[in-house]
Parts: sequence; C-alpha cells; structure tokens
Amino acid sequence: MECNDLRKILNKYNIIDINTLEDALNIYTQDCDDTHEDEMKNVCLEKKCFESGVPPCRRLIEIHKKFYKDKYKGKNDFAVYLVQKTKSSESSILNWLSCKQCKTNDFGLITGNIDHDFMQDFIQDICKNLDIKLDVVDVFKKKYKSVDVFITNLLELTEESYVAKLDKLKKKNSMKKIEKDELFAIVHVSKEELKKALSNIKELVEGRSDEFKLNLALEAFDRRLDNEALNIVNMLKNSDEFKNDSVYLQLKAKLLSNTKNDKEAIEVLNKLKDILHPNIDVETYNLLAASIKRDAFKEFNLDHIEENLIEKLIESKAIYQKIFDLTKDYYPAINIVYIEMILAYIEALDSEAMKEKDNDLKQFWANVRLDKKDYWSYISNIEFLILTKQYEVAKDQIEYMFKVLDEDEISEFMSFSTNRQMEMYRYFCTDDKLDEFISRLKNLKKTSID
Repeated sequence: MECNDLRKILNKYNIIDINTLEDALNIYTQDCDDTHEDEMKNVCLEKKCFESGVPPCRRLIEIHKKFYKDKYKGKNDFAVYLVQKTKSSESSILNWLSCKQCKTNDFGLITGNIDHDFMQDFIQDICKNLDIKLDVVDVFKKKYKSVDVFITNLLELTEESYVAKLDKLKKKNSMKKIEKDELFAIVHVSKEELKKALSNIKELVEGRSDEFKLNLALEAFDRRLDNEALNIVNMLKNSDEFKNDSVYLQLKAKLLSNTKNDKEAIEVLNKLKDILHPNIDVETYNLLAASIKRDAFKEFNLDHIEENLIEKLIESKAIYQKIFDLTKDYYPAINIVYIEMILAYIEALDSEAMKEKDNDLKQFWANVRLDKKDYWSYISNIEFLILTKQYEVAKDQIEYMFKVLDEDEISEFMSFSTNRQMEMYRYFCTDDKLDEFISRLKNLKKTSID
C-alpha cells in the first residue's frame, strides 16, 4: 500500500496519532468478530456489529441513549418530541425506535439508492432540527460495522466544529468565522423554517460574500429546496470567484436539470465537461446525457419524426456509453437499451432485425453490474426485460421484487420516474403487451398481475 493511500485511510477515520489508531483497532477487533452473524430479525437491538453497516433505526436509538435519555426516559416520550421536530407520524417514529424499520441489512445505510422524500427529510431534521445538532453524513451516511465505533463518532455539532459544505468539498477552511456562524444558525433548523428564511433571500444574503451564498445554496439543495437554491445560484452568475468553478457549475447544472431547464443545463454541463477534461466525471456525464435525452423528447411529433430527435438520442446514447465503459453501471446501461429500442422502432426494423437487436442487447446486459436488493437496480432489470419482450420473466421479477424490497420503500417518486420512462417508450413501441406493464408500474403494490 502506498503512503498516500494509508494517509487517506487515517484521515477518513480521524486517526491523528498512535493512541487514536490503537483505540480504533481495539474497538474494531473487540466488537466485530461476529459480523458474519448479520441476521437482524429480533436481535437488532442487542447486536454490536453489522456487516452491511449499523442500520438507521439503531442509529436513532443510540442518538436517544447518548443525548436525550435523561430528558426523555422512554421511547414514547422521545417519539412525541420527534413528532414535533420532524413532522413524521408517531407510529412511524415508534417503529424506528423499535427497530421495526430495519428491513434488511442491505438497507442499513441511507444512501442515494433509497433517499426517497420522507427518508431524506426525516434524517435531515433529526440532525439539524433537534436540540442537539449532528452531522448528517457522519450519522446516517457513513458505514460503521460496529455500534461502538458509531457511538464514538457520534459528536454534537457546534458552531466551532461546523465545516461549511464548500470547505468540505475543497478540503480547506477559508470561510470567515462570522459568516460560518451565521450560516450554521440559518441552516440548522427544520426544512420549513429554512424555506421561510430563503423566501427573503435578498435580505438574507445582503452584504455577504459569494462564498457564503454558494454554501447557502449547497445547504438548500441538500434539503431539496431546488427553486430556492437556484435563486441563490443565479446571484453568482457574474461572480469572478465562482463563475468557472466546478462545484458551482455542477450545482447549477443539477438544479437546472431538477427544475427541467434542460437547454440551460446542457450549456452548463458542456462548460463543466470542458473544465474537467481530460477527466470524466460520472455524475456530470450522466446529467448531460439525461438532459439531452429529455430535451430531445420535448418537441417531437410522432407523426413527423425529425432528424433533430434522432441526432439528440444518438448523442445522449454516446455519452451514456462512455460512462458504461468506465463503470458497467445499470443506470447508463438501461438508458442505452432504452434509446437503442426507440431508434429501432423509428427505423421500423422488421421482425428478424428486431429479434437480432434483442439478442445483441441481451449480450450487452449480461455485462451490467446489478444489485438485486436496490430498487433502482432491480427496476432497471425489469425495464430491460420489458424492453426486450421477456414479459413472463418480467412478471415474475415484479412479484419477486416485493420479497426483497418492502412496499413502503418504493416511494411515489420512484414509481413515477419508472412509469414516465415507459410511457414515453409507449409512443414508439407497437407491442400492446406493454400497456399491461405500464398499468402495473403505476400501482406498485403487492398484488399479482392477472
């Protein structure tokens, strides 16, 4: 192992001297000998180690024990407090505090795979809106196999220890203390309070530095306040400090993409791509391909397919292909298949040519990296089966999905995104069997397809 690699590992776990290294090793060896016994079932509350990471419910229970046990003795009292602070239902919170939301080990971490609306707001409010402020990444997004290691890293966040998002991304500490303290006070509130504060954005940022504004925009984006974040970002378009900055451009592109301003997003992403060249940033390329694909569909006419649509689809597919060649990930892969099939229908391939296309895509899909316990990966595989007319297998996979994923883990956004993609495909696909699956995907519940 290279010296720089070792240094990165030590920095990642905040190991600054031989004593902290010794403590970390002692905790790991003491508490992680049983990680192979990773069955949650009814022992989640007693377990000390989890191979897939300490689950989110157990983390909330440990937060209660460490910071709130004296004030709120039992889980019922703590649940009442959390209802006021998180806008979640008492029954849902009590499920968390009883570890009944720990579905399977594979959902032990709050990652991008399952960050649906409720989960995102809930964990943000737990960390930013309770009496004790906590860091969302440290508490819910880092993987800790040992409960004791998690507890050791569970530190109260204060004005002194708070690091602004831009400083974290750029690995520096350049923000003035007075602005950092003000930023801490503004953003460590409920989502509703932050949204209200940002409604008077001109007054809120008057006299503040561009760095303060960008940090505030990053915080707003983190709380899914896209329109508010975009208002702030637009204030920085002439900023000498940030107009060509990769963090600023990537945030602006995400916000434009999220708010369906695809033409502007494409312009920003192409600029960002040129700045990052020769490096290929996966997120930037995926955003660019998605924006080009959406833009292609905005003004198309099924009765009169224009060359512009075909050109944009081919451009989008080429970008997805670059990402797939690097990652073998299912996201660019399903988009490649999706575009390939649309182009095949536009070209009006005969049945023999279409069969050959299906076979080629099956060979391509065999190289895709899938995680069958992640919704997006799983539904992408089902979409692939539908696109290549493997309907019976697709039916079985939809049913089996609910044995792997619980129904309440499939958010409205997830099912809407999947269905929107298939409904657009229906404009081109001439197979009536597709309608059955569109209907099924609109109502993802534990009921069988007839």
